[in-house]
Amino acid sequence: VFRCSSSAPDPALFTQLGWGLDRLLEGVGDTETVILEEMWNLVACLGFGPNVGSCSECGHVPGLEERVKFDVSGGAIICSRCHPKMKGTSMHPLTAGEFAELAAMVSNNSSGGRKLSTTRRQRHLLRDFVAYHMAEHRPLNSFRFLDERLG
Repeated sequence: VFRCSSSAPDPALFTQLGWGLDRLLEGVGDTETVILEEMWNLVACLGFGPNVGSCSECGHVPGLEERVKFDVSGGAIICSRCHPKMKGTSMHPLTAGEFAELAAMVSNNSSGGRKLSTTRRQRHLLRDFVAYHMAEHRPLNSFRFLDERLG
């Protein structure tokens, strides 16, 4: 996290990190879901948050039931009308459930402590996004640690 922040004091980043750690210490809800939500909050606080509100190609606002692709390198979603013409290894097709859960986390809508139904998939999307945008295309060791602990 701090590798991507400036050396100047950043009260908002410090506060967000504190809130996230407090949520983990409280132990309320599913731990993996809290980790994912708070990691997306830190990514957004650092200015790297993806656009999941509208298609980056045509501006269409997909419903949460619509199948979309998450373009890791573009940091945005591609709607079902545009993704047939989009090619690339950074395109991750999302089911409606995966899209709904990603949109909620990126929009800072807490799960209220309930376990996400797509946690493993969400962890991999976050890992790929962070590696591309914040870690010089290398997965962080913290994701390997999470994979080993959480399966």
